[in-house]
Amino acid sequence: EMQRSLVGSEMCIRDRLRGSCHHFALSLNKVLGYSAYIIEGNNKRSFHAFCQIYKNNQCFYVDARGITSSFDEFMVVASEFVNDEYTIRAIESEDIEEWKNASNYHNEALVFAEAVIGKFKECYVLSNKIPNKIIY
Repeated sequence: EMQRSLVGSEMCIRDRLRGSCHHFALSLNKVLGYSAYIIEGNNKRSFHAFCQIYKNNQCFYVDARGITSSFDEFMVVASEFVNDEYTIRAIESEDIEEWKNASNYHNEALVFAEAVIGKFKECYVLSNKIPNKIIY
């Protein structure tokens, strides 16, 4: 389950980030140094961007919802965009250039995502004590 996640009125913020997962992943990379990835269908029509953290030989997935060690839980949102065979790969400079060119609000979205991360940092940073089972 998600270790920490946005709840209540904070969910509105997450909903505003829908469709801007790539901006959020880039901002997590910039602010927290996390490695940014894309999971995309092999048809290359849609994708979900996210970050990964490796700590104590365990993989954690981070997106606008928060942090989870459960790939199945992570896929709840990712499967909305990728529902057939998929590939997971690092975000590349060509992806970033394409996103800049395809959006009139790229820089504003990055600033917004950085502000969300700053305000709710506890949702995006692992605590020093990682429980065996991650809970909300």
